[in-house]
Amino acid sequence: MKDLQTKGTGNSRFLKTSLAEGITWEQALAMLRAGTFPVDFNGFNQEGIETLGTLMKKSNILTDELATALGLTQDDPTILDVFTKLKELVATAQSSADSAKTTANAALPKSGGTMTGNLVLKGDPTSNLMAATKQYVDNNRTPAELNVLTSSGTTVKAVKGSTTLTATAGSNGWAKLYPSEFGEWTVTAGSTSKTINIDAIAVFYLVMSDLGSLSWSQVAAISKMGLASTLFHIGDEKTLTVNGVSYTAVIIGFDHDTPVDIATYGRDKAGITWQLKNCLNTPYQMNSSNTNNGGWTSCAMRTSTMATLLSQLASDLKNAIVKVKKLSSAGNQSTAINTTEDSLFLLSEVEIFGSTTYAKAGEGSQYEYYQSGNSRVKTVNGSASSWWERSPYGRDSAYFCAVISVGGANSASASDSYGVAFGFCI
Repeated sequence: MKDLQTKGTGNSRFLKTSLAEGITWEQALAMLRAGTFPVDFNGFNQEGIETLGTLMKKSNILTDELATALGLTQDDPTILDVFTKLKELVATAQSSADSAKTTANAALPKSGGTMTGNLVLKGDPTSNLMAATKQYVDNNRTPAELNVLTSSGTTVKAVKGSTTLTATAGSNGWAKLYPSEFGEWTVTAGSTSKTINIDAIAVFYLVMSDLGSLSWSQVAAISKMGLASTLFHIGDEKTLTVNGVSYTAVIIGFDHDTPVDIATYGRDKAGITWQLKNCLNTPYQMNSSNTNNGGWTSCAMRTSTMATLLSQLASDLKNAIVKVKKLSSAGNQSTAINTTEDSLFLLSEVEIFGSTTYAKAGEGSQYEYYQSGNSRVKTVNGSASSWWERSPYGRDSAYFCAVISVGGANSASASDSYGVAFGFCI
């Protein structure tokens, strides 16, 4: 706010007139009235008064608009009224700020925390990432999912009390149902019935057919889903054919072997490892001469016999087999361990017995089938026979390890003809 300020004495000092002597007061008064009275402002104070800053006036101090904006209701508000109002506004703003700070300090941070009271939502969610109310969950509770494997085209029924669910198995043999209640459900597919306990909002699986009735492609699908150990058991059997001749394969391990192409297979372990329960009807040599030089990697059994046997499998099985990595000694008494990529393979000594007697260490680990005490005796054409392992004999360059006819560990010349009970993974 600006004001006027005096300078010097603030006076005009002397006032003089040029009237002649002898002028009466009446004459002087007449001249004043006529405007002819002579006056001389002798020595006028040049400092006197000046304006500093901006003059105080209504237009630049307190306009009507400003008074209205401040909420001043007086008829003629003063500057004091303005400052009084500003003081009130500042106090109100500080109170609001303090209240907001208190509220903010008590609020749940975006990073998370524990609420001490109930959170009441505006309504049901309308997009995927919105929170759900209790009423929405109660009214839209997702039922469990039950996947039933049976023959393609078969009608599957699941019954609990008065509730009956039905679905038809697709081309892959799977039928999908959605039980809406917990408890025991009776599932029927054709003439087969089984019960399953639905005890959670989760995905359940049930195989109606026995393993022998499933196709190899169905078994492979179960294996890749990671369900093999849940739906099957060590020692379960299934028939396969080699060059048109039927043989029995037995499950010897779950999640034991490593696929060569994990990305394509979809899991870091092959779901099921199988082995022939007994040997092929024809015995074979490991090599045509008595040498184990190069070990399993370069022996004729692997490079020729296994390749031929693979070509003789039914296409359903051949397409289901996954190539895996196998470990074996380099032969010629070497402790070096080679890694091969095999569709069909012979087992190593440690994979059968759990320890090494004649083989070098480092050729894998024992399969659960043999760890559980299942017989190591195998037959060729119905008679107990020695059968080959892929392990080179560790103390000689002419032998490979084998399981003798009574089931013990042994070795034999590479050119001998012994039984073959190959393994494979799906």
